Amino acid sequence: MDMVLMNGYCYLGKNRMNKNGGGVGVFVRNTHNVKAQHDLNDSLTTTLEIFAIEIANKAQFKNIVVVVAYRPPSCSVGTFCESIDDVLTRLNEKNKHIVVTGDFNINLTDDINSNNNQLQQIMDLHGLCKLINLPTRITANKQSVIDNIFVDDSLNVCLQGVLACDLSDHLPVLTQISFSKQVKKEKLIVVPSTKFLFSSNRISNLNKRLCEIDWTDVYDCWDVEMAWVKFVELFKCCMIKCCQYSKFNVHKFSDNVRGLSSNKISETKTVLWIR
Repeated sequence: MDMVLMNGYCYLGKNRMNKNGGGVGVFVRNTHNVKAQHDLNDSLTTTLEIFAIEIANKAQFKNIVVVVAYRPPSCSVGTFCESIDDVLTRLNEKNKHIVVTGDFNINLTDDINSNNNQLQQIMDLHGLCKLINLPTRITANKQSVIDNIFVDDSLNVCLQGVLACDLSDHLPVLTQISFSKQVKKEKLIVVPSTKFLFSSNRISNLNKRLCEIDWTDVYDCWDVEMAWVKFVELFKCCMIKCCQYSKFNVHKFSDNVRGLSSNKISETKTVLWIR
């Protein structure tokens, strides 16, 4: 590490285990108050390379947690995404600003491959925005966006992009975030909200619970409206038990929010009752 140390910066990171070379880490300016998130870093499997730090944010109430991640090509996309989901779920409970960056080896411009969409779906569900859309690895035959930065949508991003640099076969990605105190113009309202994440394990648990639940009250009800209410209540309980990851979130209200019409709901209930 002595060969790559920078004046005015300290290095925090984790070396690759059971293999020479590699590892993940961050350089942090010496003026920042920073600490490693050992509860996250020590609990992850050896197949993944993830390192998290917390930076004290004097300008705002919440500190910032920066997660640096690398997915080796040998690690499945599903396993990696489940670990990222676990990390973000635990960070949400700590009420911190979140920044996730690194080499994911997942081409986020490839819409055809459903496996590649898993990472984007998880970031969306946790309220993280993708900042990089330009190619970060360019070969003679292919351009791909496999390095990226994700930030929570409450952060004030001033700059983002990709640097033209030939030190590596990957182009560096960058962002600049302002943490100065600002008065937001949007009206933010905290409302009860339930979000769900549909990983393979959660879907499996949901299917098992749906098979085990007693649906007698639904079958025995001759009132279609009441049967629909009972069905929704039971199904919602199963969903919350197996797939819920967040109970309260901050939402921006917009005039162009779309939803189901009352006619559409009635049609859906009728179809389900006939079936």
